[in-house]
Amino acid sequence: MVNTSPGQPTHRTPKWPTHLSLSGEVILATAVSTENVHEITTLFYSKDREEHSAMLNVWAREVPDQGVYLINNVPFATEPLRLGVGDAEEMRMIPHEIDGGEPGSPCLPVGVIFLTGIGVVAAADADGKGGTVMGFTYQNKKHQWTKFILRVEYEDTPRWASWYVSPARSLVHFDAIINNRNEDGVVRCFLRKMTTLDNGPRPLLEALDVTGAGGGNRAERLREAHRANRASQTTGTNVGGNGSGGAQAGSNGDTSTKGKGKHTREEEIDAVEDGNNDDIEEVSVSANDKEAGPSTPTARKIRRTVPDKQVT
Repeated sequence: MVNTSPGQPTHRTPKWPTHLSLSGEVILATAVSTENVHEITTLFYSKDREEHSAMLNVWAREVPDQGVYLINNVPFATEPLRLGVGDAEEMRMIPHEIDGGEPGSPCLPVGVIFLTGIGVVAAADADGKGGTVMGFTYQNKKHQWTKFILRVEYEDTPRWASWYVSPARSLVHFDAIINNRNEDGVVRCFLRKMTTLDNGPRPLLEALDVTGAGGGNRAERLREAHRANRASQTTGTNVGGNGSGGAQAGSNGDTSTKGKGKHTREEEIDAVEDGNNDDIEEVSVSANDKEAGPSTPTARKIRRTVPDKQVT
């Protein structure tokens, strides 16, 4: 929303490319209502069957009945745990006869709480199997953009052995299931998929206070190459044999051939003048000399005619 009052600075509500939504089975309990907006205490169970309490904000003409509901892609935040439902019609109540409340009665199987969203990898573990994902999700007009923090990781099983978390500061799309909550209250999830979309936008990283190295695998590889080049210049050698170090190595590897080329040519001239053709040799320039730099050209056979001395 833009403030267009004259003489006043312009303020724009930030909009972020991140989002987090929750799908699964929740239990609605007591509610606190203000006009048609209801704050309902909500319970859900994670993969390890641990109970978690959250607040669900919903607009409805009447307070929703208490019971078990199925919700799908509802905006979810973790600071604090909060769900934002636009309308009560978006929730589907499970009939009491099959909600599992009566022992021995038929009931639907209990599913896991599924999360999907777009966020920034704030930090990644050294082994690449886990990390922290952060972002903002828009809930409603009252709560606006709310922050979320998730501890995500791949399970230590053969199925996920070859799956790795994207590098730090990457903007990613991910799917996960809630496993439990850490002692500090951070929601811990098991990843089911993570896809790198782009590097995290600078304003978003600053808003989330995300610092440290990152920028993708390509940038990390370039930094490693730069560090290797600086180290090689300090020791007097270059990476890959290029530059002065490589040229020096090439010349040292074939110094005998270059020296022999010049010496052999002089010997050939002397041999021709003396009439000794048996000492004439061909000198070839090695491939190393051509790569290292200018070299002595191939010696040619030189024949000189020496005039006969006149007898006086």
